[in-house]
Amino acid sequence: MRTKTLILGGALIVASSASVAAAFPRNDSWHTPAWGPAATVRGEAGGIYGTGGQSDYGIRCSSCHTDLAVPMWCPTPPAQGRIDVDLTVTPAFGTRGAAQTYRAGQRYTITVRMTGEHRSPGPTQNLNGMAATFEDAGGAVVGRFVTDSGADSAACTPGLPPGIDGHGGVGTTFVYGDCHAVLSVGDGGRGRDTWTFDWVAPSGAGDLTFYVAAVDGDTGGESSTCDDVVERAFSLVEE
Repeated sequence: MRTKTLILGGALIVASSASVAAAFPRNDSWHTPAWGPAATVRGEAGGIYGTGGQSDYGIRCSSCHTDLAVPMWCPTPPAQGRIDVDLTVTPAFGTRGAAQTYRAGQRYTITVRMTGEHRSPGPTQNLNGMAATFEDAGGAVVGRFVTDSGADSAACTPGLPPGIDGHGGVGTTFVYGDCHAVLSVGDGGRGRDTWTFDWVAPSGAGDLTFYVAAVDGDTGGESSTCDDVVERAFSLVEE
């Protein structure tokens, strides 16, 4: 079996010519190592979520999730660039000229909805995902995340928080590990396309970037090929 080792923004990725990298079939996949013996490597996150922010070394979901056509996993022609994200923020971000603004200490409820989904193979293989974070100009994660599963970055847990198991859980989002981003809760491959969390804005953080990414997956976590990906970055200035 031939293997290839790649360094992407500081992340070690091992790929095998005899197999394809897998996606994230379990909630604990976000922090399961992405390296190890060839027989056990699934290409999991190793603590890098693919938001594209500096806290993820600039690595994006599309670094692994591709539209590569692998016949075993991709029965229909792949295509990328067909999905997007629709954001609902309550209360709404303010405006200053062409800029969007945030208010220090304000708690915002943010709903991310993936639109244009087209990789939908069935009721148990449709594994979608989302990750989001806020960073200051220096790349530090800012603000507090409170998810709809009850997880809170102010009390960050190194392992999966209560109510979040390895295959499903309560709510649509959670945080754990180093809590540098909000993560999507697995739904057993049923194709969830909407995720909700709260963000409490920081004080004195200056200009920020809101990173959000979503994956339209199609193999229940068995492959990261033949997927569609959307990645967005929005600028915010403090009121």
